[in-house]
Amino acid sequence: MSLPKRRPFDHGLEIEVLVDGDLEGALRDFKKRLGRSGLFREARRHEFFVSRGQRRRLKSKRAQQLVAKRAARQQEAARA
Repeated sequence: MSLPKRRPFDHGLEIEVLVDGDLEGALRDFKKRLGRSGLFREARRHEFFVSRGQRRRLKSKRAQQLVAKRAARQQEAARA
């Protein structure tokens, strides 16, 4: 029985900085790529355990907030 092969953790976030390159620009680019990759969002999601029921309630609450926000925007647009 063989163990499954483990893949290295790779998000493809590499930034090459030349010897006389712009380090600040590379850092800005790296932060931008990190934000787009969703890595921070994923880490925040796994910060603590959330049960299935709690996830369902949070999802429902978020949906209700979005509906209320859209309704408020439509009312604001109707007034203008």
